[in-house]
Amino acid sequence: MQPEPQWVRQVLQGDKEAFALIIDQYKQPIYAKIYRMCRNAHDAQDWTQEVFLRVYRYLHTYRSEESFAAWIYRIAVNVCLTEMKKRKPQPTEETDTLATAAEESPEAQVVSQEEQQAFHRALRCLPEAYRIVMILRYIEELSYKEMAHILQVPVTTIQNRLHRARKQLHALLEHTNNRKGGTPYEVLKTSPS
Repeated sequence: MQPEPQWVRQVLQGDKEAFALIIDQYKQPIYAKIYRMCRNAHDAQDWTQEVFLRVYRYLHTYRSEESFAAWIYRIAVNVCLTEMKKRKPQPTEETDTLATAAEESPEAQVVSQEEQQAFHRALRCLPEAYRIVMILRYIEELSYKEMAHILQVPVTTIQNRLHRARKQLHALLEHTNNRKGGTPYEVLKTSPS
């Protein structure tokens, strides 16, 4: 048995130390997930705090038959969506890049970093609904079913949004690439799973 349902019961009975255990268990994973969505360390810290405020406020709505991790992650996604709607796009930190192989030449590493930065810039240009499904699928590596549960939409909606998001992302990257005069490159796998 996972400890979370027991902690939830304890918190609901007034045990503040049990809530500290929940925070300790989920603070880093939630921060990491939020950071991957907003790509800004300051916002990720603020939004992580907001997630735990909402968790505390709405803990009574948690149903023990559902996964606590999925429940808290859905709150994190909702906080991100709400906050992103409030704010205009802002400059993000471009320091978060995917790991490059140690045997790559310095030139290949620079090209790889440029491609990653172009991908993240294009991703930020997508409509919010498309950006979220791309992040959940390709960065968080969630299944369609998990995404549907978190976003509370049918799996077919997830599939449609992903299809449209891939097309828009490809067009954005191709446009950016053609403007720079370079050769096209593949950023995402386009095969459905």
